[in-house]
Amino acid sequence: MEVPEKLRTVQFAFASAIRAPEVNESPFGVERRRIDVYRELFYNNFHDFVSASFPVTRTLFSDGEWDGLIRRFMVEHRCHSPLFADIPLEFMDFILNKVPELLATKPFLLELMHYEWIEVAVWMADEENEAAVDAARWQEWRPVLSSVAQVLAYQFPVHQISDMFQPLEAPETPTCLVVYRWQDDVHFMVLTPATYAILQGMDGKTTYADILGPIAKQLGTDIESLQNLAEPVIRTLCERGIILGSYPSA
Repeated sequence: MEVPEKLRTVQFAFASAIRAPEVNESPFGVERRRIDVYRELFYNNFHDFVSASFPVTRTLFSDGEWDGLIRRFMVEHRCHSPLFADIPLEFMDFILNKVPELLATKPFLLELMHYEWIEVAVWMADEENEAAVDAARWQEWRPVLSSVAQVLAYQFPVHQISDMFQPLEAPETPTCLVVYRWQDDVHFMVLTPATYAILQGMDGKTTYADILGPIAKQLGTDIESLQNLAEPVIRTLCERGIILGSYPSA
């Protein structure tokens, strides 16, 4: 249903006064102290949710710097999603487009924020795993990953970044990780590039042998040797529910 123009005008006026009271007067004669109540609620909700979504990122800034970023986000950014859960993505978009100068001193920042957002997304995701999947025949059939597992690769070692470790240059070898939900908590595991490539191929459509073939060729080894090397790790991934199981081969 289309919002009446008069109501839209009222909504925008109140929103502007709440976002940036320094430059927007209280609309329609509403007392400033009443607007300030909503403004503080609005700011505190944004501040708390963004800080909780990016706990490591938060530690890289002083209180004043972080508060300034949140207030700029409120004033300058226009969210494209009405969902509260999408605020972290909107904040990442704000950092990229409104304060790109931060990346000069923190070139890892967007990757770190993406990693932290993935942890939140995995925690909140609905589990859509199919029960009719054989968990014991992943070597013979078409293995598939859990719906609450994300396989990731970054230029920077995002899982190690802290206020005491802020690299300015990415290492030669990328950081490969899997973030997953298991036993009612979110975990991560560091992967070798080979294991990362194997998991990337587990789409439920490709047999395990067909996944290993191109990877073995790239590594200059044979499928059997790669399978023997990967098997202990793959079994651990199965035990932790990262690899859900497999579908019968066609």
